[in-house]
Parts: sequence; C-alpha cells; structure tokens
Amino acid sequence: MNTGQQNIFNQQQSPLTPGRIITKVKRYVSPTGQVTELRWVTITIQDKQGIWRTEENIEVVPPLADGTTPQDLDKIRECLRCRCLIHEKNYRICPLCGLGFCLPCTKVIETEKQQIRVCVDCARNNRHPLLSLARKVVWG
Repeated sequence: MNTGQQNIFNQQQSPLTPGRIITKVKRYVSPTGQVTELRWVTITIQDKQGIWRTEENIEVVPPLADGTTPQDLDKIRECLRCRCLIHEKNYRICPLCGLGFCLPCTKVIETEKQQIRVCVDCARNNRHPLLSLARKVVWG
C-alpha cells in the first residue's frame, strides 16, 4: 500500500505536497532605515474532499501601518511625521509645506471656499493664511 498523498480520481501518488513556499522576496529600506519585505507565497492545501488547491499571495512582513498590501516596492512610502510605512494610496502631500504624511498625521481644515487636508504641524502652526480666519469664524 502506498502511504504518500493520493489523488481520489487517479490512485497514483500526487505530485503536490501540502505546504507554504516563498517563491520571491523583495526588500524595501526606507530613508530612515526601516525594513519591510514583500514576499510572494505559494500555498498548497488539500481540502476535505481530497481536492488540491494552490493559491499565490503577496505578504508584507512586517505589515504596513495602514494594513494594505502593495503589489510592488515603489508603492511604499514613509510618513515624515510618525515615520510609519504606508501604501502610496494613503499618503497625502500637505499643500502648505509640500511634505508627505499618512492620514492620521493630517487634518482637514475649512477655509472660506473649501476644505483642505494639511499636516497636523501646519494646522497647529497657522501656516495657511486662511486658517487664522477660519479659526476666528469657528471659535469666535
């Protein structure tokens, strides 16, 4: 009797073995020296009916602060305030100072005509000429 993995449709030994294989790794090093890796992982499992399934996933180790998984390293950014690594879709450029930040390090302020998202430091330091006017209107 063969003790290897069996395919229920073909009683020959299956060439697949259950497991997890890392097929490719790319490493990102931020300007401040933080390191994260993108890992392409192939997972092979056999379900209760004996059917083999193979899935390919991308993992980020350690995970990005925003919980997303980019498809490539050029999509990773570093917040200039809290230094967390995030996906570029959650990266915002402050229109006042021109630096890039994650969403928690930004704040929406209201001007006379529109709402703009600025970094917390610019909002705190009154760098926007209309911000002082907006504070007078809101807080009196």
